[in-house]
Amino acid sequence: MPMTRALRLIWIAALAAVIVGSVLPAQSAAMSLIDRVGINDKVEHFAAYAVLAAFPSLARFRCRRLRITLASLFLLGALLELAQLFSPGRSCDWHDLFADSCGIFAGVVLVRISSLAFRLHFSPAPPAN
Repeated sequence: MPMTRALRLIWIAALAAVIVGSVLPAQSAAMSLIDRVGINDKVEHFAAYAVLAAFPSLARFRCRRLRITLASLFLLGALLELAQLFSPGRSCDWHDLFADSCGIFAGVVLVRISSLAFRLHFSPAPPAN
């Protein structure tokens, strides 16, 4: 399986997990399991959206419309927050959307910095004079 296809499949699975996890009722088995881990929900939002933004930012992912993809992730976060108004035991929290936005930014920046560091470290040395 080519690397691009594998990355896209992983990204789609992560996207599906975020969507499902965002609209499940608070008392569901999956949400109870996530709550047992004991991670702050803002950290969960940040990490999830950092991953969702990092994958399309990778050169191997070959995302042709990165800005649109990132804007769509932000809109998805906003829509999922609104959808939580209709999910039993859940509430809409705009602080979660802020955490999503910070995660999107961090995911892109992390990939860009890592790519730059990789290129600088592994680029051929300039010829000696």
